[in-house]
Amino acid sequence: MTVKQNTAPATLSAQYNVGANCTIGGGALQTGMDYSGSLGAGYYGTKGPSLTVAKANSTTTLAPITGAKVGTATTLTATITGGTAGQTVEFYDGTTKIGSTGLNSNGTATFAWTPTTAGNHAISAKFPDTATTNGSQSAPQTVQVTQNVNSTVALAPITNAKVGQASTLTATVNPAAAGGTIEFKDGDTILGTSPVGANGTATLPWTPNAGGGHTIHAAFSGRDGVNASTTTAQVTVAEADVNSTVALAPVTGAKVGTATTLAATVAPAAVGGTIEFKDGDTVLGTSPVGADGTATLPWTPSAGGGHTLHASFSGRDGVNPSTTTGQVTVAEADVNSTVALAPVTGAKVGQATTLTATVAPAGAGGTIEFKDGDTVLGTAPVGADGTATHQWTPAAAGAHTIHAAFSGRDGVNGSTTTGQVTVAEAPVDNTNSTTTLTPVTGAKVGTATTLKATINPAGAGGTVTFKDGTTILGTATVGADGTATYQWTPTTAGAHTINADYSGHGTTNASTTHATVTVAPTGGGNPGTGGGSLGSLFGGLFSGFGS
Repeated sequence: MTVKQNTAPATLSAQYNVGANCTIGGGALQTGMDYSGSLGAGYYGTKGPSLTVAKANSTTTLAPITGAKVGTATTLTATITGGTAGQTVEFYDGTTKIGSTGLNSNGTATFAWTPTTAGNHAISAKFPDTATTNGSQSAPQTVQVTQNVNSTVALAPITNAKVGQASTLTATVNPAAAGGTIEFKDGDTILGTSPVGANGTATLPWTPNAGGGHTIHAAFSGRDGVNASTTTAQVTVAEADVNSTVALAPVTGAKVGTATTLAATVAPAAVGGTIEFKDGDTVLGTSPVGADGTATLPWTPSAGGGHTLHASFSGRDGVNPSTTTGQVTVAEADVNSTVALAPVTGAKVGQATTLTATVAPAGAGGTIEFKDGDTVLGTAPVGADGTATHQWTPAAAGAHTIHAAFSGRDGVNGSTTTGQVTVAEAPVDNTNSTTTLTPVTGAKVGTATTLKATINPAGAGGTVTFKDGTTILGTATVGADGTATYQWTPTTAGAHTINADYSGHGTTNASTTHATVTVAPTGGGNPGTGGGSLGSLFGGLFSGFGS
């Protein structure tokens, strides 16, 4: 400082900051001064006032504490004024010291406090006395410490898991509430993380890429007031389903009003699943698939024309669904027929009479079976004019009920009728006849064979009707030598009963015979004779009726 003074004494004053390393408590400190000026200079090392240095004051402030939980570290922060870096700051819970730490260069100290009990805690920060500074302590702060509850997490069972097919993983936390997340893992592989909803559940879609056993983990992150938890579950994943094919069997002969069987076959074949059959968009029905992979359904079409049939396989465990279509042409419904017997007059025992039946609508096809009561007389084909005939030689007089049954033909239903015929006794003066079949050898399927019948007496005239069982093969005229022949081409192998029915003629009575003929298959050997000579034995049984 500079002082100007001419006469009066001068007063000097100075400001001085006590250093942090100043010795305190050693008594008064002696001060002095040096000066220099225009009148000279001087040193007065003991002429200054005596000084006593006191400790500096401090303040301690504790930052607000929130969210304290049992078992969770909470940061306590104290701010000190008047302290220096490195000096100790202590923290208290009530009167219990819970820890201490050093003051940093910013005048703050922090401490991580982990409460062990829930409830109210009086937390304070204390700066202890130092050699140069008076200590201080913050006002106690009441801290509410909460305690989390434990949780459990459960995985819902997973069934029918398959490679390549999405399954849903579902985990449920207890206690239930919204908040937190669940991480799903397959072994060590993280599948994804989903939030927990208000009902405590979290879901995640999972598409396995490998079959076999899988360990699924569900880890709950925890939420405010609720601790984390985890669980595991074992899941067996089946291999991916194999593809299937379904084929509709061809449908032939379908007609309006006539039941037809629909059949569909699944490959690979095994029992299980169903097949739904449809006609266009109309569902016809559903049938189970059997062990051979097939399913059938009866179908009665209600309309003619083209139909698109669908067969849809539902799939079964390990096999995917499939479908197919097929085109079916449905014919219109068969028309009904009528059959009429022509009146029979003059019928006599032992004398051939022609039975004639006529079918309407007329047309070639089908057969008519003629019967006398319950006895089958024979079967004859229906010709183009709708008629069929049969030579009948009555064996007994009296009333006979004749039946004519039409078999039906394509597009025409069968029908039947009956007629009453009165047969008179044969005249006593007629001559009896015998009919003999020539033995047949070498008969083969597909090869023409000659059937030959001989009538005695020769020259009687008339006709012979040849039959295979009750089926009429044909009718031949008896020649002047008393023989009649017919070319027969067998269609089936085995034993055949060949009948030769002589019609009788004039005053000669009818007669009949039969023989067994063995027919070999195509290319077979000589079957031998079937006993044509029986004709002479049996023919006489039907003679003597008279005319």
